[in-house]
Amino acid sequence: MEASETLEALEQDLSYRLENLDTRNGAYWLTEEKLSAENLIAFSYPHVLRAIERRGTLVELSASIGRRLRQKNKLPQDSIMEIHAGWFIVISFIDIGLISYTKEKTNRNTKVSKHRAYVIVAEDWKRLKTLIDTIDMDNCDMFPVNIVPAPWAKGYPYHSTTGTPIVKRGSAMQLDPFKRPSEEMEVLFYVLNKLSSTGWRINKDVFAVYEHFMEKSEDYSESPFKYYREVDNKKKRSMLIEAEAVRKLANLHLDKTFYHLYNFDFR
Repeated sequence: MEASETLEALEQDLSYRLENLDTRNGAYWLTEEKLSAENLIAFSYPHVLRAIERRGTLVELSASIGRRLRQKNKLPQDSIMEIHAGWFIVISFIDIGLISYTKEKTNRNTKVSKHRAYVIVAEDWKRLKTLIDTIDMDNCDMFPVNIVPAPWAKGYPYHSTTGTPIVKRGSAMQLDPFKRPSEEMEVLFYVLNKLSSTGWRINKDVFAVYEHFMEKSEDYSESPFKYYREVDNKKKRSMLIEAEAVRKLANLHLDKTFYHLYNFDFR
C-alpha cells in the first residue's frame, strides 16, 4: 500500500467515526472544535512515533495527544477529556493495522513496574514510516518547522500558535509566575526566543556517515548505533525504529534551514 493510500485510509476511518461521535463521548469536544481528521492525524503522528520508540503505554500515548490538542486549542486542562480524545484518534492507527499493543511490565529508569500495562508496538512499520512523506508537516506536533516560531509572549504561559506550555508538563505553581513575570524573568523569555529563532542545518558529511551505518550492517563492530549490539529484541526494534525515523526526518530537511520551539524543563 502506497503512503498516500495509508494516509487516506487513516483519514477515512477517523472522519467516519467523528461524524458518528456520540455527544456523550468524552472525545466529543473534537467535533465541537471542528477539528478535521486530516489535521488530527498529522498532529498525532509524531506522538505515535515517540510512543513506539520509547515503548510508551497506551495511556501515555492517549493522554499526550489529548493534552497537547487541548493546549493548542487553548482549552482548559481536563485529564478525562484528554485521554478520551487521544484514545479516539489512536483507534484509527490500530484499526488500519499500523500499530497494536501488548500487555507487559514496563521498565522506567531501570525499575520494572509491579503491574503490566498495554505497551504500544509497530504492527506495520513499513507503512507507518512512509506516512512522513505525505503527511502535512505544518500540522505535526513536536517536529522541526521551516519558519521561525512565533515568540513567547509575556503574560501568557502557553505558546500563542502551538499551545505548548512554557514549562514542559508544568503545574499551575510553575506556570502562574509567567502570567505576571517580574523584571528578573525577562531573561527567560529572551533565552527561549533567541534559541527558537536560531536556524539549524544538517551537516551532510555527518549525515552520510549516519546513512552508511544504517545501510552497512556488516560494519556493526564500528557502528555508533547501539541497536547492533543490543541483545534484547524488543529494545533493539525500538532503537531501529527511532534511527529510521530520524533518517526520514533528516532527509526531509536536507538543504533547508529548520527551527525548534524551545521551552523549559519542569525541573
